[in-house]
Amino acid sequence: MDLPYKRIITQSRWPKFMGWQHPRVQESCEMVMYVDSNFRPVKWVKPKHLLNFAAKVRDSEVGFSFREHHLDRTISEEWAAIVEVKKDTPEHVQAAQEWMQQQPDYKDDAQLWELPFFFYNPLSEKFRELTGFFWSRYSLELDSWRDQPLMAYSVHHVGVTPYSLSNRAPFFKRDSKAEGFNGHTYITSQ
Repeated sequence: MDLPYKRIITQSRWPKFMGWQHPRVQESCEMVMYVDSNFRPVKWVKPKHLLNFAAKVRDSEVGFSFREHHLDRTISEEWAAIVEVKKDTPEHVQAAQEWMQQQPDYKDDAQLWELPFFFYNPLSEKFRELTGFFWSRYSLELDSWRDQPLMAYSVHHVGVTPYSLSNRAPFFKRDSKAEGFNGHTYITSQ
């Protein structure tokens, strides 16, 4: 599939957040389980556990689940951490922060979400509205390529509460041997 984005990371985020638009997904999937390639199932997880949880998410009012961020910090603090660990440039982060702070409903203490794995019903109107709003900004490639702060704002903006994955479903863990480009450090010089 040819996508019209300059950044490879934006192209990789389309199936993550907008894959529900693909005709094959709409025709043949009751649920989608997205998992970053550097995460692996924990040892106790069996297919039945994933299927049972997926059914709960599918049947929930919202039709999707995210995991609450394990650190209690604000969106601004998340941006600062992103720059500190070199996951994006200070210029990109500043541009993203400025845009967010200009939004009339911006709330710095909106809930942050960890997004290396999540479940969704591709027919969920709430998930489609949420990711459509998120994508309308992210895909412009005007500022940060990090998705967590923008998703925190998007969830708040749309006014939806995801079915929580927090601690109820610790299905996956990070595999440090499978880290992506440069250990997920994208800024190599400054």
